[in-house]
Amino acid sequence: MSIVSGQGKRGTGARPLQFGLRTLFLGVTAMCALLALMGAAGGFWSVMITWFLILVAIHVSANAWGTKAAGGDHPRVEDDDPPPRIPRGGMTASARSMPTAHLRERTPIGKPMLVITAIGALAGGTLGTAALAAEYWARSGLAAMSVGGLSSAVLGGFVGFLASSFVDAGARAWSEATSPPCGRDR
Repeated sequence: MSIVSGQGKRGTGARPLQFGLRTLFLGVTAMCALLALMGAAGGFWSVMITWFLILVAIHVSANAWGTKAAGGDHPRVEDDDPPPRIPRGGMTASARSMPTAHLRERTPIGKPMLVITAIGALAGGTLGTAALAAEYWARSGLAAMSVGGLSSAVLGGFVGFLASSFVDAGARAWSEATSPPCGRDR
């Protein structure tokens, strides 16, 4: 698959993916071979092949994303915002004394976020395992319950991290919006 360099639509600098008919046929052939292999291998090995391919795809995309974020492809631009417009009479004294916004700066993951993520994982694993055991215990064994409980714990951890990130960003935004400019009371 070849990537054609150049400007994307609306001058965003994005490069659209383009490929030829030969690449399309090779992709369809590879997918047909994969599906034939999965049909011959059976259910369990089909799931294993699918999980392995998903794992490889996620690792490759994360590597590409990390390389792009580190500035491997393009020079890093610190500020994408256009310069602010200054009124005709110049900036007022109150506008010059306003603090800068810190919401777009990167902040480390704190201990409260990790604790809430761990609590979410524990709650998700416990509730998921209990629900699976109550519903499917007679038809499945301990290994299936373990995998289900682990999957529930991962989902609970994601939900806990999402909730703590949302609360943290909201609290930072609220704090910055309500703080007096330059340390003075309003």
